[in-house]
Amino acid sequence: MAPDAAEHLTAGPCKVLLQLAGGRTELALDPCPALRQGWQVRVSGELRRLQRAPHPLLAGPAERLAGQGVHTRLRVQRPAVRVGWLERHRRGEHGPHDGRGREDFVELDWDEALDLVAGELRRVIDAHGNTAIFGGSYGWASAGRFHHAQSQIHRFLNVLGGYVRHTD
Repeated sequence: MAPDAAEHLTAGPCKVLLQLAGGRTELALDPCPALRQGWQVRVSGELRRLQRAPHPLLAGPAERLAGQGVHTRLRVQRPAVRVGWLERHRRGEHGPHDGRGREDFVELDWDEALDLVAGELRRVIDAHGNTAIFGGSYGWASAGRFHHAQSQIHRFLNVLGGYVRHTD
């Protein structure tokens, strides 16, 4: 930290999320500089794994599993699409083909992925109507209704003019 940065320190520690070549980690700073989003922190030294104290609500193995789930290599980091589908899409070809289940995936940036999804929804609705959109989801676990996967997808598809809903 630069010598004149001392005037920008706040009382107490803070944490900074660092993006590393092998993943992400937190860096604790004490005292805490008044960091702003988008600033870069330059760090040098040895990276050591800290020993965590058990969380009072998630004692023992559950606490360790929760932490591992956030930074695992198995977690999807970016949107991905099948290579063959993307190539066919870019040529203006649509419909089923035999690559499903056998092709590799390629990661996309979020803007391109959102544009692809929006374009496909618009294409299907324009060609076949809203009854060609199935609003189904197995969902994910969460507390409350706001984060309920089916409620979210139904709200979203209603904005587009409707969809076909499953009945149990």
